[in-house]
Amino acid sequence: MAPPAAAANLGSNLSPHDLPRPASAPPPEPEVELTPEELAADQAGDSESGKFRQLFGILKKCLNVANLNEVRISLPANLLEPIVTKDLKFVKHKVGTAPLVSSPSHRLTPLSPQIAKPYNSVLGEHFHSHWDVDPVSLHPTTLAPEPTVYLDTSPTPEVLSNAGRPPLSSSSRKLATTLAPSTSSLPNPTSSSASSSGASAATVETQATSLFPAGEGQTRTVFLNEQTSHHPPISFFALEARGPKGTVRATGADQVGAKFTGTTVKVFPGERNKGIFVTLPDRENEEYQITHPTANVAGLLRGSPYATICEHSYITCRPGPDGKRLRCILAYTEESWLMKSKFLVEGVIYTYEEGQESTYTKIKHVPTAAIVATLSGCWRGEIRWKRAGAKDWTQLLDMVPLAVVPKTVAPLEVQHDLETRKVWSAVTTALLAKDWNAASKAKQILEQAQRVKAEERKKSGVAYYPLHFEPEGEEWDGRPVLTDAGRAAIEKEFKARYDGPTSA
Repeated sequence: MAPPAAAANLGSNLSPHDLPRPASAPPPEPEVELTPEELAADQAGDSESGKFRQLFGILKKCLNVANLNEVRISLPANLLEPIVTKDLKFVKHKVGTAPLVSSPSHRLTPLSPQIAKPYNSVLGEHFHSHWDVDPVSLHPTTLAPEPTVYLDTSPTPEVLSNAGRPPLSSSSRKLATTLAPSTSSLPNPTSSSASSSGASAATVETQATSLFPAGEGQTRTVFLNEQTSHHPPISFFALEARGPKGTVRATGADQVGAKFTGTTVKVFPGERNKGIFVTLPDRENEEYQITHPTANVAGLLRGSPYATICEHSYITCRPGPDGKRLRCILAYTEESWLMKSKFLVEGVIYTYEEGQESTYTKIKHVPTAAIVATLSGCWRGEIRWKRAGAKDWTQLLDMVPLAVVPKTVAPLEVQHDLETRKVWSAVTTALLAKDWNAASKAKQILEQAQRVKAEERKKSGVAYYPLHFEPEGEEWDGRPVLTDAGRAAIEKEFKARYDGPTSA
């Protein structure tokens, strides 16, 4: 995740002028533009200090704005991250391990949201990808996931520091490199991705070789995302994993709001965002609803922005075959901007009665008698858990050695005109070449085309309908429904076989 780019890109393609407003609607928020002096400063280069001064200059003008998504912010091209919202939309949950776990209380614990935000998407843009992996084994006693592939055997000092651990000694690094499986097959990262995440080269990938259909014993995970509204910006997504251990499906609507408080940028779920809905078809569609916490881009006053998570996330398990009703409250510790972040999280899993799933909103409200298990740790390091009444803690998962599995995407030449990488290919090429003028022109062409299409729809009275998802109903519950085209796209990705290299 790249916090400076994430904050810079909030609302970068959004404009209240793009779609018609009712006559009674209040006037749109004014556009935020840099002065000629601010725009000229550091425009010739892309130093981090220059980017920060430009970003902070914009944020200062948004101090009294309730939601940055209501403002059209014109950004210099050198502040944009060369990757698109749809391309990073797969929320980094450990949903792939869910069907492997034996009970709802165990399945609740690996689900912990994280947030990423690159530059925005155009209306109707869609993204397709898949992953082929071997199923993750579980420890025979603790049932904790035991991954064996895509491991970072030599994490950077930054990764270890964020996890609350000391840096590895040179001898430890040499030993880890000698004993660990080779990671040379992982693609090389770009400098921007590596620096923003703090991960070592083994954990970040931007290029991958396309994979053949999942072999016997493997799991293929397919992802589909589509921008269904431009203003307010909303996208729908669907994910499905099929393998020898079962099937997992997940769906949801992505909409965020943002506010600059003077010391941090807060990013929070929008009103249409009800969370992620994970279902297990092999267990009578047992469902888990995962709400999003609030993300902070902090460290602005020190000139070194970084991302944290605060407030709460709620994971609600609706009954499966065993009939249990379980809920988890995750509380992310508020970080002090004066001190080093600890990235702490604690949580409880408890039983609830039908119709009372939202009775408790904080951990301290939950009666002791209802608690099934507790968990605690660092969401960038180790998280442990224990059953109610137990004395000993057990490791649930360790984030430090986990690397990102490369995704497979269709080659650019066979993609639909509205697929993400084809839509933004000119902008991305220019950004990677640091040709800010060309990137700005390509971006402006995309934005102007959106305005023209919106005006044409207004004049003709034609409503916009998504391709892969049904429009929202009158009583929106946060669960997008696939159209026939959407289901066909999912099945196509399950059968996909690409013969050449494809970027990931």
